[in-house]
Amino acid sequence: MNAEEKGDLEVALQQFLAVARLERLQEQIGIVTSLATQVTDPEGQPLTTLSNPCALCRLVNSTPRGQARCEAWRRQLARKAATRGERQLATCPLGLAYLAIPIQNEGQAVAVVLGGNVALTPPTEAHLNRLAEELELDPAELLAAARAVPVWTEERLRQAVELFYVLVESLIRLAASRQELQRHAEELAALLEFSRTVSSTLRVSEVAQRALEAVLRLTRATSGSVIMLAPQADAACNTQTQVAGSLEPSSEWRVIPDGEVVAAVKREARAVHFESHLEGQSTGEGRPAVSVPLKVGGHVTGVLTVAGKPEAAPFSREEARLLTVLGTSLALALENARLYQGLERKAAMLEQLNEIGQV
Repeated sequence: MNAEEKGDLEVALQQFLAVARLERLQEQIGIVTSLATQVTDPEGQPLTTLSNPCALCRLVNSTPRGQARCEAWRRQLARKAATRGERQLATCPLGLAYLAIPIQNEGQAVAVVLGGNVALTPPTEAHLNRLAEELELDPAELLAAARAVPVWTEERLRQAVELFYVLVESLIRLAASRQELQRHAEELAALLEFSRTVSSTLRVSEVAQRALEAVLRLTRATSGSVIMLAPQADAACNTQTQVAGSLEPSSEWRVIPDGEVVAAVKREARAVHFESHLEGQSTGEGRPAVSVPLKVGGHVTGVLTVAGKPEAAPFSREEARLLTVLGTSLALALENARLYQGLERKAAMLEQLNEIGQV
């Protein structure tokens, strides 16, 4: 999962959690378990507000300095759990224990569940007096709030947070599945529209140009090309290529893949990622590009190439897969156009022969 896909999932996740009213569920679980709970993103930024804080936490967070310190500590704990991909048990500056559990999707953390606000050991009076002095709070009031904090065993804390984790993980799985279904639906609609576009003409160059325009809209790329390989039956020249169409806003860049890329696509019959360089250069700064095979009957008959995404972003595995699927439709349209042009040439030749025969 690249950064763009991860960002899309995080947006979809926030929207889904809002619809699912996670914060209300979180509050109810906090009441039942006597825990303070929260869900953050992998960077520790809150996806929900902290629910059910204890009296000590509320008192300390009533001061700007105390609130900033507690929020920064929770962000750090969540980030640590997400980075390491494992549960983290830690004690906050108030002496309260928290457990952070990362939730992963496709091997990457997408959210972190925090639960705690209980003490594993009662805070000492000396520690509370120092805290009251730092935050300019009444020591007696702070001590009274600390005495109300429940003291739990580590095992009890883990079991209680696990309950909240299972709930949030289930919601996130649903959000990811929903996004996956939506993506498939969008891909299917794009494929149908693409098929109609490339099948609306029987001219090879028009098929290629219309296909490139559609592909660039879908991928947000700026450049693209379609090349056709010599027919498989023509063994003597099956390495020759013909540029069927290209779209390149800047003549300085090269969007036609070189022979090595074409040979790799043909040989491996899969997408090949490479760097598209300035015309006449083979090194230095380049643009991420990807070439995918156009296949008919199991044979590679051409190569579709796109390059130049915004902010020089690379093409993801999912984008390469979509381009390969679109390439199947494009390959059939190009083959039909090539056969039609062949028939036109033969018809013209027969007409000429017939005229010669009549003469």
